[in-house]
Amino acid sequence: MVGAEPPTEGTAGLDAKTAALVLLAALVAQGGASASYQAAVAGALAAGATDADVIGALRALRPVVGTVRLESAVPDVALALGRDIDLPGGQ
Repeated sequence: MVGAEPPTEGTAGLDAKTAALVLLAALVAQGGASASYQAAVAGALAAGATDADVIGALRALRPVVGTVRLESAVPDVALALGRDIDLPGGQ
């Protein structure tokens, strides 16, 4: 992942904000590197996502990726947002 620009190509008709949140979700699912989370969150925010949108995407992932995978991503996403994240039922 290079830079913080939201994805613009190959997004299958998704708007930039949605595509950026999907990218973040994919990183969580595969266990992305800290720098990748930083870039993905920056890209999502640049595309118009709010902190609440990013946190909502994480919450939506819990049943898919599981609590352990999600909790491993939360510190990096929180750092990228510059705030603590409280996800009920885990971190």
